[in-house]
Amino acid sequence: MACETIYITRGDTLSYTLTAKDAEGTAVDLTGYSVEMECRDGDGDLVITFAPEITDEAAGEVTLAMTPTETAALTRIGRFRTDALFTTPSGVKLRSKPIHVLISDGITDRVS
Repeated sequence: MACETIYITRGDTLSYTLTAKDAEGTAVDLTGYSVEMECRDGDGDLVITFAPEITDEAAGEVTLAMTPTETAALTRIGRFRTDALFTTPSGVKLRSKPIHVLISDGITDRVS
């Protein structure tokens, strides 16, 4: 998986899809896999426990979704990091490359 950045604006909907890829850049078939993701700060403190969903097993697609209420409840803004921890059907743990997470407040307050 290439190094990516997930942008989260507090109070907005988050819908982000990432694709699990092998070292050659080919999508990994995630049939039977599970996935976990935690967002942490530079000290290793937990910022968000994501609820990733494998949305297209054959294409290796994983989607993160958060409602406006969930993103508005985030108490910290700044740059953080996450990764995806996959568990294969046989129990082998595989980890993605680090993924950057940027949490910010929106700039425009009202839309006319």
